[in-house]
Amino acid sequence: METRFLEMNEASNFLRISKSTLYKKVMRKEIPCYKIGNKTIFDRVELTDFIKGHFIGIKTATINQFDLLTLPSLR
Repeated sequence: METRFLEMNEASNFLRISKSTLYKKVMRKEIPCYKIGNKTIFDRVELTDFIKGHFIGIKTATINQFDLLTLPSLR
């Protein structure tokens, strides 16, 4: 079972950003977090919602039959 709350190292790994980037986002209040004494913790659910709120979309390309023949990884 995964823990619901993450420490700074765990949150940076979860978000796949450096600790320094995460720290900057915390200082600018750009990311949801909680302070308990001198410790900063993050709620995994809130981080997931944060990621979903910053989704910019993915551009998709149309692949025709010729492309499938020339791309060995898609055969």
